[in-house]
Amino acid sequence: MKLVFKILPVLILSLTLSGCSLKLYYNQIDWLVSWYKDDYFQLNEVQEKQFEIALSKVLNWHRFEALPKYAKFLETIKKDLDKPLTQEQLEKHQKSIDRFVDEFFIQIGDEFSPILASLSSEQIDYLFDALKESNDEYLEEQVNLQADEIRLERLESINDWMERGLGEISKKQEVQAKNLVFSQTLVAQFRFDNRIKWQKELRKILESNLSREDKAGQIKKLIQERNYNHSQEFKLARRSNTQKTYLWLVNLQKELSTEQKTYLINQVDDYIETIKSLSNHKVES
Repeated sequence: MKLVFKILPVLILSLTLSGCSLKLYYNQIDWLVSWYKDDYFQLNEVQEKQFEIALSKVLNWHRFEALPKYAKFLETIKKDLDKPLTQEQLEKHQKSIDRFVDEFFIQIGDEFSPILASLSSEQIDYLFDALKESNDEYLEEQVNLQADEIRLERLESINDWMERGLGEISKKQEVQAKNLVFSQTLVAQFRFDNRIKWQKELRKILESNLSREDKAGQIKKLIQERNYNHSQEFKLARRSNTQKTYLWLVNLQKELSTEQKTYLINQVDDYIETIKSLSNHKVES
């Protein structure tokens, strides 16, 4: 799953890149996956071939079926930007994004569960040693910091996001972003707890005496229903944070300058054009 979450932002919508950079990054995604894969898996020759085939299927699905949906989604957002946004519209857009993510994990579960189910004891140990290193890194960088450090890093990310989407931002917009960040509940510990529970469940399946087919079925379900073990406390905190973000976005859009509106529309147009153009190259299996 760590591998998936490294690649997912590029496959869904990479708002950290310009259209040109997104195209370059996206067209190298097969190489990036292979590079990250070696950090977590020691596959044999047969498994390597199975992985290449599975990856090609997922990438071709994403290029030809998912990307057109993303382009239409951005076109809807562009239309909505012509008038004041509402929280109801933002909730609708979030549901679309959630659906895109769910569709992605369905593909991942379908194609990669059989490979995971074929891992030997030594390969399982290698995977979970790598996951432990990743977990320790997450703890150090996301959980064990002082609360203000976490919030200031989050604020920096939001300001960078606004500058990429709007161009130059005002002092008032910076203050409003700071107020948002410092009003939200920190959820890094919840996310860490969730990933540990998920990994324990995965290891339990991998080390079970089930047939390979039954293992693959349970792994597929675990991947596709990845949020089943989230605590009620986490769900409530995330919901509260999301509602505060919606309100902030509604107010932000109301107060955009003419220059910022033009800049934003041009950015959205750039993404739409780039995403549409990415559907013209097939990944060979």
